[in-house]
Amino acid sequence: KHAEFFAHNSKINCACIDNLVYATGASDGRIHIWKIIHNDQKPIKALVGGSKPIDSVKFGSGFDTKKRTIASGSRSGTLRLWDLAKEKIMATFAEHRASISCI
Repeated sequence: KHAEFFAHNSKINCACIDNLVYATGASDGRIHIWKIIHNDQKPIKALVGGSKPIDSVKFGSGFDTKKRTIASGSRSGTLRLWDLAKEKIMATFAEHRASISCI
């Protein structure tokens, strides 16, 4: 075991790793962004945009680090596209009637 990281107030439902950055989505409706080599074991960003549990996260591919995106799917059936630099939602798609369990 290398390290333990704590930030969510509930169960982690999904994770995604891209190079030295990873994201976790949890039942608390939050997405936390972490650096694997970050020693203080706290998230570098926290994304909050809904109250339902997050069931899937995926980093956008081929993007400049400063323009990096992440997609999240929740139990509300909502897919959100996030701008990580601004920590803001870029787009919301609420067409599903059930949980989005994979992206």
